[in-house]
Amino acid sequence: MEEEFLFDTEKYLSGIRPTKAIKKIYSNLERLEKNGHQALMPSKTVKKLKTNYNLFELRTIFSDILYRLIFIIKNNKYLFILGFNKKVGEKTPDKYIETAINRVKSLK
Repeated sequence: MEEEFLFDTEKYLSGIRPTKAIKKIYSNLERLEKNGHQALMPSKTVKKLKTNYNLFELRTIFSDILYRLIFIIKNNKYLFILGFNKKVGEKTPDKYIETAINRVKSLK
């Protein structure tokens, strides 16, 4: 399935340091494209968020930082709509979920 980066997700990715972290994120993106989101759910690389909007997150851990890319599936594409980092063990902040929902609504 194809991937498309919307809103500021490409800018988020281009600002990630160190280089090893971004390489790991791109490796997970390749796995997503090759294997599909359902194949990555048991490993917790992909998680479905508990909303009514079919939001998923691609999760990459590097040096105690969790890099997240929130995406939806539309027209047989993975549409990445939000990227952010958080510390391992923290719940996804509601402000990010609200932003993602607003972006999904704007795509309709």
